[in-house]
Amino acid sequence: MDDLNRLRTPDEEKQATVSKLVDRFVSLFEEVQSFYIEKVAYHIRTIEGLNATSINRLSIMARMNEDIAQIKAKLAKALAYPKKHLDQMLLDSFKEVSGPNIFKERVLEEKPQTESTRKSVEQLAKAIARQANGTLENHSNTTVITKNYSRMVDRAIIVTTSGLSSYSETIRQIIKDLGSNGLKIEYTSGYRQRLDSAVRSNIVSACNQIAQHGSDIVAEKLGCDCKEITVHSCPAPHHASVQGHVLKNEKWDKMQAGESFEDINGAAFVGFRRPISEWNCMHFGMAFDSRYQRPKYTQKQLDEILRKNQEGFEWRGKHYTMYEGT
Repeated sequence: MDDLNRLRTPDEEKQATVSKLVDRFVSLFEEVQSFYIEKVAYHIRTIEGLNATSINRLSIMARMNEDIAQIKAKLAKALAYPKKHLDQMLLDSFKEVSGPNIFKERVLEEKPQTESTRKSVEQLAKAIARQANGTLENHSNTTVITKNYSRMVDRAIIVTTSGLSSYSETIRQIIKDLGSNGLKIEYTSGYRQRLDSAVRSNIVSACNQIAQHGSDIVAEKLGCDCKEITVHSCPAPHHASVQGHVLKNEKWDKMQAGESFEDINGAAFVGFRRPISEWNCMHFGMAFDSRYQRPKYTQKQLDEILRKNQEGFEWRGKHYTMYEGT
């Protein structure tokens, strides 16, 4: 991990700051996750002291419902924070990632940032925040909380009343599963994901949207004719060769459509299927004006980043690139 940190590019340093903003939100849901695990674990441990004749399922279910009510209350409190602050966090994220590229590196006396530009970005942030908050509401589906909790309690009751297996061994496995999986979100596709991981993915996706689409708004207002692709120290193979390059807007559109394209200097690239800034990609196309700006990275710097990525490391007798290590 230290090696990865030392390899950070300036673009990744900005992303690290954005990650700290995201952590403020995710920590609230991590607290809900921990509270859920503690409640279920304690409840299951109390069943251990019972036997087949002393178990009262109604009493156990009543206790479970009390716990679920407390979990729902904590979850509602966690959800209230994004509703109140997410749009501002997205604006802060945009300024951190996109702002310096546009407003500090180009001569702006001719076309300063206008009030309409600022309002357009703010409206975008609010729209993305509403969308993200809607997804978070879906994550808080209480049916999933009840189902997960009930499933584990039922396992404990069955083991206690049946005597078919060692209670302590079964409980150990239940607690182990609970600690590994915690409270999970279940999607219609059948895919399952931990609550805190789902929240992080949702908010990071919102940050990605504001970075790219916000930059597009500013680029249009300022008349920027190009986009410069941000740079990562550990790029995915299909994006590795194009990162750091500047593309005319029409070439950017071709690239995003999966067609072959050229950069501003005529370097040719074969099209790829995964668009920049989509499908969990952490690259962005930042507004770039070829009349005022120079590329942030030289070709020598870009080649060195790729060399270090390919140099990678050995683990258990096998070579991995730094990208594969992430």
